[in-house]
Amino acid sequence: MTGFFDEYPAFLQTSNTGVSRARLNGRHAALIAPNRHLLEGRAVLGIQARPRLVAAAGQTMREYGVPESADSFVPGDIHEEIQRVAADRNGVVLCFGFFHHTLHHQSGRRITLVATR
Repeated sequence: MTGFFDEYPAFLQTSNTGVSRARLNGRHAALIAPNRHLLEGRAVLGIQARPRLVAAAGQTMREYGVPESADSFVPGDIHEEIQRVAADRNGVVLCFGFFHHTLHHQSGRRITLVATR
């Protein structure tokens, strides 16, 4: 069976993920594919602590023909950058592999990640 990351390998080549292609394909099949209707037509906001991965994300999206108007990737700390997002944005939250990388997961801080139309 061919998965998302088999069809779009540049996402693996330009990322810093340590998990296998099979595991990422499984995540996509379980979490993204069945909810595609919630994601279509929405813009992407990506917040990443490492500037080189921010640049790589934009480059990968352009490689696959996604226009710049459809996404925005910013470098920074999620706890700081998310405060800059307009409060009236509503959308879909996708948060993979984040909470085990933060010291604030039990601090009572409220984090809202958004995808907008």
